[in-house]
Amino acid sequence: MTVTLKDISPDTIGDSEALAELGNGRVGVVKAVVPIDKAGNELLTAGSPGHVQGNITATVGSIATVAEVTNVPSVDLIDAVTEVANVTSVDLVDRVTLLDLITRIAEVTLVGQVSEIVQALPAGENYLGMSGLDGKTFATALTVTLPAYVSGDCVGGIQQLSSVARVSGGRVTLNTLTLWDVAGQEEAYNVYLFRSNPSSSTFIDADPVVLHGDDVSKLVPGCPFRLYTGDYLAAQSGGSGASRVGMGVSFDVIGTDVWVALEAVETPDYTATSDLTLLTDFLRD
Repeated sequence: MTVTLKDISPDTIGDSEALAELGNGRVGVVKAVVPIDKAGNELLTAGSPGHVQGNITATVGSIATVAEVTNVPSVDLIDAVTEVANVTSVDLVDRVTLLDLITRIAEVTLVGQVSEIVQALPAGENYLGMSGLDGKTFATALTVTLPAYVSGDCVGGIQQLSSVARVSGGRVTLNTLTLWDVAGQEEAYNVYLFRSNPSSSTFIDADPVVLHGDDVSKLVPGCPFRLYTGDYLAAQSGGSGASRVGMGVSFDVIGTDVWVALEAVETPDYTATSDLTLLTDFLRD
């Protein structure tokens, strides 16, 4: 006997709805249904309850919200899901047509395998599965003045390090700071780093450093960093470098760029305008 379905009124079954497992691998809401025979006679009534076995074939246009999915052995195709609050375990997802159509998944505990993602996340700062930190190193050649500097002078002027942070307002960590001296004079310096342009201050080569009060809030925490004469190690081939390694100084950049300047502690006197190079290394969140 062929069994079909016929809608019945809520007074027959009540106003309850059930989330049922339907045929053809679909799940949907079954509202007030009762099996009937070819003649249209109801097979299940209040006076004649019973049980009908068989698959129900239905089409579900969309599912707005799924509160929780405990276990899904296999999903063949997902057209669009607005929100899934919690997915405990998905053994296999064959195909997700457009990842953009999944608006939000609050939590996924385990996904055994994803065979294909037709459209991945668009370019930008939304990372899927990224672990660890990104890093960036800068080598800044300082143009120095040949006559001797005096203590308190800016050496090489203010320098801009572009795109230290990946995004505006991003957080970075100063890891290593090295000053390489080709002439091997091994002079002590104060190193200033700013989270944005210290536009109210004066950092002009061979002029005294003037730090304006408006720029104090832009300083990287811990500044100034001191490089001492005892920090230098001489290279066998000539020149020497002073380093601060493993600094671990984290800060939020205002924008994406960082500014850096040197202040003489003693009286350096260089033989070439290209004697100094400042190297900085950052980890970026």
